[in-house]
Amino acid sequence: MTVTFMLFWSKHSAASPWVGWELETAKQAKARDLIQIQALQPDLPPPTGFEAIHGSSVYLWVREGNEAVRNRPPAS
Repeated sequence: MTVTFMLFWSKHSAASPWVGWELETAKQAKARDLIQIQALQPDLPPPTGFEAIHGSSVYLWVREGNEAVRNRPPAS
């Protein structure tokens, strides 16, 4: 069975000792290829030691799309 570790990365998760423990556990298990980082805030650097992992930002992509739709001028 393959388990994927999904990290929803924010300033709060960056400060959490529990998240730090989970990241360290994943690193020790040599499961870097099974870690997915989902950024919840723009311009937040990835966790230390995980800079090489390409993080995605599906949440930010959807949020920015919704904002663009809400802010566009009404059709004439």
